[in-house]
Amino acid sequence: MTKLDRRHAPKDYLWLAVALSALIHLLLIFWPARAPSPAPANSLDVALVNFSTDSAPLSPQLLAQLNLDGGGEHQQGQASNPLPLTDPNLPNQLVLEALRARQQSLEAEQQRLLGELESQDKAPLSTPSFEYIGASIEPGPDDHDLDPQVQNSQLAILREQIREQQRQPRYHYVGPSAKASEQAQYLDQWRQKIEQTGTRHYPKQNGEQLYGQLQMTVYIRRDGSLLRAQITEPSDQAALNLAARRIVELAAPFAPLPEQVAPGADVLVITRSWSFTHDRLSMHGTDVQ
Repeated sequence: MTKLDRRHAPKDYLWLAVALSALIHLLLIFWPARAPSPAPANSLDVALVNFSTDSAPLSPQLLAQLNLDGGGEHQQGQASNPLPLTDPNLPNQLVLEALRARQQSLEAEQQRLLGELESQDKAPLSTPSFEYIGASIEPGPDDHDLDPQVQNSQLAILREQIREQQRQPRYHYVGPSAKASEQAQYLDQWRQKIEQTGTRHYPKQNGEQLYGQLQMTVYIRRDGSLLRAQITEPSDQAALNLAARRIVELAAPFAPLPEQVAPGADVLVITRSWSFTHDRLSMHGTDVQ
């Protein structure tokens, strides 16, 4: 190799290295890069739950309208039917139970007040004593209110009010869940008598029969006599409402209430829907009974 070749050889390698490096950078810049696959998003199913818990779950698996922190090792995490079928009479039964609970609460309150009155009657009433300090001091209006005669008068009035409430008749509401044999038999006989009377005296107006529906509540005393009849959901036809009242009056009196029916109550309350169709009267259970 000549001296000239040895002098130019390093420069040739340098240019070759620069060209190769530039080519590699261009390939890295313009090479179509494959976009990274997105991470799987956390997904939650939506469901309706039948009950809730106070604490929220740490790792929820579903979205629901209420917090439900499940536990245990049951293999079936969700109910096959997210919302169970509801009994159409369930709201009616709740109203009926609320009426009964309210009546029991009032009776308990009356007994409590009577007990307090009797204990106050037995306790001696102390008269206020006024101490002489310098000049004589007249008792103020608050001291006059503590007069024993005034207290006795107030207690007597309150006692009479409570006793008057106790003299009121006790009502027994017949509900859809009442399945006692004696009560069911009595209600069936009562229904048959009303239907037979209504069919026999089917309402007419201007020679034409009336058709429609209404709802009526009937109050029956223990001796079977009719206390009153109240139309809770009237028909659009006033003549039909009057005819329904007349039918109840014609069917009364009813059979006396057996001892097993509404024990402890003075009045049996029955609510039914009346249907006047096809020349006959038919009755069936209603919302509140």
